[in-house]
Amino acid sequence: MNEYQEMKEHHNKELSKFPIFRAYSNREAELQKQLRGLKGISYLGMGVYFWGKNVEKAALVVQRQRNEIHERMYDDKDGTGFMYDAFHEELMNTGFSKENKNMGGALVALDFTEEMFMMNERLLRSFNRAAADILGERDGGYDPRVREPEKYKVLLERLEMER
Repeated sequence: MNEYQEMKEHHNKELSKFPIFRAYSNREAELQKQLRGLKGISYLGMGVYFWGKNVEKAALVVQRQRNEIHERMYDDKDGTGFMYDAFHEELMNTGFSKENKNMGGALVALDFTEEMFMMNERLLRSFNRAAADILGERDGGYDPRVREPEKYKVLLERLEMER
């Protein structure tokens, strides 16, 4: 078990005290809400949805967990250790494969926006390495800037306008 898996296991134990479920898209969350017969849910981040009392306490736990993960990813200077493990684990957990190249679930699980992700070389390099290993594409990886150039162009234009 790698360090990310150990951290995630510890985080899951902490969250097991709360009424939560995980979903990585609005559609998944709505389906879970219906299946559980829930009237209202709160999104806490990292794919975690909550219902019931003490939402503030659960939100603080999720926020602390996100900060722990992001700090460890930041500390991984070359992106081949913790960062790689986090991307690989969450890509696998959210069904990334040759048949399903949707990276959105992994970004939600790690609480990154597409903008944050696509504009950070180290995150992209680590993600590409993890995706390439999953897809068996040793020579090129999976760079969303190359695979989705229009989306990347729109992000660049939006950031340029904000400056």
